[in-house]
Amino acid sequence: MAPRISASAITLLIILASSPATEEARLHSYETAGFISTSKVQSNTKQLAKAAVSVSLAHAKSALAAVSSLAESAIALKQGETVVLSDCGTMLGDSVQKLQKSENELGGRATDREDANERVQNALTWVSTALTDENMCADELGRVDLAGKRDTVRGRVVKAAKHTSNALALVSNLASSIGKSP
Repeated sequence: MAPRISASAITLLIILASSPATEEARLHSYETAGFISTSKVQSNTKQLAKAAVSVSLAHAKSALAAVSSLAESAIALKQGETVVLSDCGTMLGDSVQKLQKSENELGGRATDREDANERVQNALTWVSTALTDENMCADELGRVDLAGKRDTVRGRVVKAAKHTSNALALVSNLASSIGKSP
């Protein structure tokens, strides 16, 4: 189950995503934001990666809502702009699905080291493709005006991509740690 995300936690995590940090600093910051408990986690890279994917998923859903809302609004858009919004909606919907799959894989209990590695590799692939979808959407939105709403909507997509990039780094770190396990 995904953690409940408060506005203050989102603000903190936006700062985290835009700042370089060590794994220990990220872990402490996620604990401060209420996403994980260090006493339970004890520097568990899996919990940290899962928390990052949960945050990324929340931001991807927010970006999708912004794109969908503008697409459904009564604002007069040019034909090319409606196509871009439709394409972005599809890409962000795909991103949300991939991040949900990643969250499920990271939340599942592995039966052995091979199963754990497969789950993490699946999550790594899905987070990576979610990031590609978000970046492609942001690029497309950068080419249209959207009746003056571009910066607001694109900003949400870019923010989602930053969080997904952070999640990708943490899932990649988890994959590396599993590969090094005895």
